[in-house]
Amino acid sequence: MIDLNQLSPEQRKALAKEALDAENRAASERAEQRTEYKKIVNETVVDLFCYLEKCSVQIAEFKKKAITDLSTLLSLKLDVFSNPKKIAEQRSHQFSNSDGTITIVMGQNMNDGWDDTVSEGINKVKSFITNLAKDEKTKKLVNTVLRLLSKDDKGNLKASRVLQLEKLAEEYDDPDFNEGVKIIKEAYRPTPSSTYIKVSYKDDQGNTHTLPLSMTTT
Repeated sequence: MIDLNQLSPEQRKALAKEALDAENRAASERAEQRTEYKKIVNETVVDLFCYLEKCSVQIAEFKKKAITDLSTLLSLKLDVFSNPKKIAEQRSHQFSNSDGTITIVMGQNMNDGWDDTVSEGINKVKSFITNLAKDEKTKKLVNTVLRLLSKDDKGNLKASRVLQLEKLAEEYDDPDFNEGVKIIKEAYRPTPSSTYIKVSYKDDQGNTHTLPLSMTTT
């Protein structure tokens, strides 16, 4: 280890310059590494974009073909079976090969929606709970009902919560409560958002697997 006290001023100056030069070289190397990193990132992103863009186009084409072919099968199903109205009302339709090793499901994603009468049902239910005695049991009911009637970010009720609300109404069996929930249910107007395709298959051991069709699945 160098004892600085033993060095002459000239030696100290040379040592300081050497340290500064080393620091400058290290900084220059880091700058070059950052430049090289940015270059590699740019090349990789551009290459991947071209590849993924082609994949996106292919997926869209494959999905379009799948929906077209499955829609044809659905039309045939409506002609062949005895209850076409019930079949048409289904939100998803399943098709399998003869030995059951491949199953394809085509379905419709739905968004919750309600007509303008829903507010009448909500007000009726709220009127019922605000008229309850405020003991601990009824306070719990009030909080539960208000939570089930809360709306999402889009200002809509969740259909799943209305089902829970209906169960509560059955338990309390109050005419106003029941009628309010009934009005809410009848105001339900779900709207289709997108069509989905799901595929599953069985391996040689009979185990069922899902065919990954999304960038988020593996």
